[in-house]
Amino acid sequence: GLDALVHLSTQMPQLLILDLDLPIFSGQEVMTLLSDYNLLEGRGILVISGAEDLDTGKLINQSAIRFIKKPINPNWLNGYVAALIDQYQF
Repeated sequence: GLDALVHLSTQMPQLLILDLDLPIFSGQEVMTLLSDYNLLEGRGILVISGAEDLDTGKLINQSAIRFIKKPINPNWLNGYVAALIDQYQF
């Protein structure tokens, strides 16, 4: 989480792939911080989680566009991200 925030302070992608299970700051905390500084506007978020009790309603309020449950096949994820980019024209 902390590494993501440091990287995002210098370069913010149009589509952010965010695992909720991150060290130091959780993925949800990262989204909250980015939202507090209006850094999510016009950007998409792909949330990845293995959590059984994922509160998608709270995440939707923070601009998350899609949710994927772990485990994930990397080849499938690559195709899914390409489709999101085409669909939302990031």
